[in-house]
Amino acid sequence: MSTTSPERKTLLQYWTTRYVITLIIGLIAIGASSFYFLEFKSTQKNEDTGRALTEEIPKHIQVRNGRIEMGPMHFWEDFLIKKREATGTQFMTFVVDTNGRPIFSKPELIPPEVKAVLQEQTTMGVAEGVPQPISLQGNATSYFVKKIQSTQGSTVGYLYIVLIPSQSFDVPNYKEIVYVMFVVVFILGWGILYLLTRRLIKPLQDVVKATKQIKNGSYQVELNPAIKEKEIFELQESFSEMAKQLNQLDYLRNKLLAGVTHELKTPVTSISGLVQAVRDDVVTGEDAKHFLNLCFKETQHLQRMIEDLLEFNSYAVGAIKVKQEQTNLNVFIAEIIQQWSLTDKDPDIQVDFHSENPSVYVMTDGVRLKQVIVNVLNNAKAAMGDKGKIQIHLYEGQNSVKIDINDTGTGIPESEQGYIFESFFRGELKQTLVRGMGLGLALCRNIMKELDGNIELKESSPRGTIFTISLKVVEAIS
Repeated sequence: MSTTSPERKTLLQYWTTRYVITLIIGLIAIGASSFYFLEFKSTQKNEDTGRALTEEIPKHIQVRNGRIEMGPMHFWEDFLIKKREATGTQFMTFVVDTNGRPIFSKPELIPPEVKAVLQEQTTMGVAEGVPQPISLQGNATSYFVKKIQSTQGSTVGYLYIVLIPSQSFDVPNYKEIVYVMFVVVFILGWGILYLLTRRLIKPLQDVVKATKQIKNGSYQVELNPAIKEKEIFELQESFSEMAKQLNQLDYLRNKLLAGVTHELKTPVTSISGLVQAVRDDVVTGEDAKHFLNLCFKETQHLQRMIEDLLEFNSYAVGAIKVKQEQTNLNVFIAEIIQQWSLTDKDPDIQVDFHSENPSVYVMTDGVRLKQVIVNVLNNAKAAMGDKGKIQIHLYEGQNSVKIDINDTGTGIPESEQGYIFESFFRGELKQTLVRGMGLGLALCRNIMKELDGNIELKESSPRGTIFTISLKVVEAIS
């Protein structure tokens, strides 16, 4: 199977080609319609002229004693010339008797096709007032017939008006205008499209250039901000914002590698040094036991970090299953506060709990939700420096129940607030005061997604921080 990518056209080639094809099809349709309209109007005009002539010419023909008398020839020559000029239509005029013998002919030489018609009309009857088709000079045209009657009402002859096709169906001025119009519209349309497409693809080319720049590892892209088109401007703005975030994430990734390496190396180095001191009898007796206890604590810390990594990865790949059951949040949160306070054993940390409703029920996994709340409480304690007040407020929103956890810590810097839920992100203060891998809040967000809920930073300032946990509310089962 071939893996060769198909050759792709530039945006200019792609849309110009399609526009030209569309323009050509449109012009063909317009041209066909225009020519049909012109031919139709020309035919209609000539038919109207033919009918008018068959009504007017007999008025100048005299009938005496049952015979047709045409009168002076110069009169008819002047009369027919004026009619041709007035109508703009070339025609032939023939007057015959009831036997088909010519009485008057203009031109004098009757075309063979007309002779055949005169003979046929005499034998088969005359269709008066209706244009009849005839092939004259190799072109299709039509002729008109009018009876010439005496004063007693008897038919004494017939008037034939035959249109001349080379003149009646040719409208050179109109056709030339149509041809010129086609050429002008085609060139103008193509030129406008070409210029507009070039202007359109310029900012897109800048984005493509910036994309290649990012691909090569440089995230400092500069795009033209003076773009008037809304969609192109939004595309460039989104791309610039993406480049900034990629730059920040690349910076965080580098810091992550350094931080994780440091966090894993520190306990390993401590354990190695303590064990070596005991092994080499540098310390003995009670000191050796103390060193071994330190080794055990460092081992536990190392184990917790590895467990955090494994648990975070399990949530990331969806390998953790939650078991949801109906839970009374008032009772549940009160138990968590009691257990956390006993475990913390810090008298300078005060935790207050307030609920607007004494019975708030949700469907959730208590073990996982407890993990989230405890993590936020631990972060609050670290932010307050082991001294301060934590307020937990439980209330119901629209189709949800919310838990606000508010501490009196130093807050989160504004520059870091957009990244606190990113994996392995650790603020500047935490990097110096708290050991860890920066997976706590990222893990909390993953857990809340599994619980069909959410956790977000509601507010943070030097006076404290508020995290909000949201869950769906359910009816209590009696």
